[in-house]
Amino acid sequence: MVDLNESFDSQASLDIPDLMIEDDSNYMRRFIVGQPGHEDRKLYYLKHPKTKTKALYEITENGTNEVLKMKLDGRSTLLGESVIKETELFIMAPIHPFFLLIPELIEKKPMSKSIDNIFEGKLLAVAQIPSALKALDLACTVEVVDGRKHYSYDHDKLISWCMKRFNIYVEAFKASDEGPAAVRDDEAACRYYCFTIFTDYICESLGKELQMVLEIEKPEVTISTQTVVKRKSVVAVDPKPLNSKQRRLQKASKGVQSLSLFFTKKP
Repeated sequence: MVDLNESFDSQASLDIPDLMIEDDSNYMRRFIVGQPGHEDRKLYYLKHPKTKTKALYEITENGTNEVLKMKLDGRSTLLGESVIKETELFIMAPIHPFFLLIPELIEKKPMSKSIDNIFEGKLLAVAQIPSALKALDLACTVEVVDGRKHYSYDHDKLISWCMKRFNIYVEAFKASDEGPAAVRDDEAACRYYCFTIFTDYICESLGKELQMVLEIEKPEVTISTQTVVKRKSVVAVDPKPLNSKQRRLQKASKGVQSLSLFFTKKP
C-alpha cells in the first residue's frame, strides 16, 4: 500500500500497483452535451409537436432543449478507470418553446382564455417561459380582463409568427458555416433546405400551408462533379477487361466530359 503522506521523491511513492482498466457494468453512465449554468433545469416527457409521440425535453427558466439520443456505433469510451461499452451520447438541441404549444392552440382554439385555462401541467410550465409568453402575444389576439391577459386563437397571426420565425432561421443559417456552401449561396436551395428542418417541429397541415404562403419550392437537382464513392459489394467481382474498341470509347467519353465541364458556366 502506498503511503499518500510520503514525498513524491521517495522510493515508496514509486511503488504503485498496476491499475487494471475493466468494464464497469454496475453503473449506467450517460454523456450529455449541453450548455452549463442551468441549475433549475427539469426533464419532462412531452408530445413532439409534429409526430405527437413521447419525447424528452429539458425545461429551464430561459428556454427549452430537445434531448436527442445518439449511439456511437458500438464504440466504447474510457471514463476514469472504467471502460463503458456501447456509449450513448445525449445532445441538448435548442427549440423555441412556442413550438411545443402550437398543437394545443390549434386543437383547442381558445377564445378569451387565461394562460392557465389553455395549458396545464408540464405545458403550463413551458408556456410561462418568457420567450413563450412573448410569442403568445404575437401569435394570438390578446385582451386584458380583470388585470390578466386572455388569449384568443388567431390563425393568421399564428401563420405570421411562423413566417417571421422561419426568416430568422434562414438568416441565421446563412450567417453560419453550417451546411453545404452551395446551399447557402443559392437562395431557393437555402430556403428549401431550412424549411425541411423548420417543419420538423410543426404539424403536417401547418407545414403545407406555410409552404404555399412562403412559396417554398424544391430546387432542381444539380449533378455534382465530385467523385462518387460507391458502396463495396459484399462479394468482390473483378470487372471484365475492356477490348481495344471499348478502351478507345472510354478515352473519348472522358475527353468529351472534360470539355463539357470546361465550357459549363459555373453557378
